[in-house]
Amino acid sequence: PVWSQDLGDLQTAGTIGGLTVSGNNIYLSGTTANAALNAGGSATIANASSGGLDAFVFALADNGTSAVADHVSYVGTSGADRAGALTVGSDGTVYLAGTTTGTFAGQTRNTVGTNNMFVTAVASNGAIAWTRQYSGADGQSTGVAVAIDPQGSSVLDKLGLPRGTVSLNQSLDLAANSTLRTGDSFNIQIQGAGARTAKITIESGETFTTLANKINAELLGAGKATASYAHGGKTLQIKLNPGVTAALVPGPTDFDALARLGIAAGTLTSAAKGASSSSSTNSNTSGPQVFGLGFTGKMDISTSTGAGAARAQLLNVLSNIRNAYRTSNAPPASTNTPAQPSGPAPAYLTNQVANYTLALNMLTGGSSSTTA
Repeated sequence: PVWSQDLGDLQTAGTIGGLTVSGNNIYLSGTTANAALNAGGSATIANASSGGLDAFVFALADNGTSAVADHVSYVGTSGADRAGALTVGSDGTVYLAGTTTGTFAGQTRNTVGTNNMFVTAVASNGAIAWTRQYSGADGQSTGVAVAIDPQGSSVLDKLGLPRGTVSLNQSLDLAANSTLRTGDSFNIQIQGAGARTAKITIESGETFTTLANKINAELLGAGKATASYAHGGKTLQIKLNPGVTAALVPGPTDFDALARLGIAAGTLTSAAKGASSSSSTNSNTSGPQVFGLGFTGKMDISTSTGAGAARAQLLNVLSNIRNAYRTSNAPPASTNTPAQPSGPAPAYLTNQVANYTLALNMLTGGSSSTTA
């Protein structure tokens, strides 16, 4: 041992509750019936004992090769008061948790004769700043330890949620959201002048964006692959330059990326400029639809301003979810047109037409008679 310090006799039922260090200051908590626990007169009594069994906080200074007893603060009631663990705030305030059978000044208890937990704040000079007493189920509770939250209270505490920054990423991991697996592949065969075959292999963490970049690296000047959000979901499109023809060839059996991406194998063409046919064929992912929910940036709900922004963003997300549901559950459009009636008109309708015609002729100065 570098040094030791005798605080004094804790007497009957005396115990040590905890110890914490802040800089070169050492704080010890415990329980004692000794009203003069002053390290043989070396420590001052900053807050006197209430009599009986009291909790205490003893402060010492560590000088490296020796210790100096500074002060002792008693925390007690007319009942039995026992100390648990303690901690120190950044301003030097010591916070002590404990258990009492009494009632602290300014506090209340629900049930007589039970244990109540308490928390006491002790200033750096040993003065008692405040004490709070709490009941529990059937009026029973025990104070074991106390912790400090430097950020203050938050609604997240009530929700049981941790604090921190939520990072949002709309990049869709294809392997995690489809049957696609690392190592699956397909080929792109560029036909005509400069014919070549390029193999596209799915890697770990592949997304539509990285897949499009990989395809572009192989297409060079023959065309371009793009990944973008469209119609509420992420899509992949391959568009060839005019006059270019290419074929999408499936990969090996059980390792075909095309089928697992929902892209049909086949030939892609784009008519040359000036040709009579200007049609082009693009390959788009089909199969299960993927919808972007609209998360952007980061959400921080530790402040009222951030919480308001997060609420607005989540309401937008809910709207996008409703739109996605309507899109994916929309009934097919009807291709049937109502049948047009045909055949001779009924007699009552013929008579009505005759009457309307007679009335129009009279208004316009025409013939005053008509034949039906």
